[in-house]
Amino acid sequence: MAHRLIPALLAILLVLAPPAVADDYFAAIDDLPVAPGMTEDENASVVFDSPAGRIVTVVATGNAQLADLRTYYRSALPALGWDPQSADAYVREGATLTFTYSRDGDRLTMRIRLATSGAGN
Repeated sequence: MAHRLIPALLAILLVLAPPAVADDYFAAIDDLPVAPGMTEDENASVVFDSPAGRIVTVVATGNAQLADLRTYYRSALPALGWDPQSADAYVREGATLTFTYSRDGDRLTMRIRLATSGAGN
């Protein structure tokens, strides 16, 4: 009897478990995970710091589907303190995170822009 409960218990735990956060994080935004199926293009990153704030743009490419990326970030970002504003925008403590996407055949490019205001952010 117990041997039948173990697979059922494992199945329930898998369904209830929160989605895993990626092992990889963007180099320029160290608390932002790179979604599964995407690879960061570190050469495309742009970082601008000033007393008025900070703007960081990171880029990742891959064969992921747009709906899967949105689902992944909608699940992962709230656990990191980001509040969704739309399917492609999040806010956290005076910072805004926006996503834009472009596709070239099967290849999807994702650009993420982090903008903060003020020298203290």
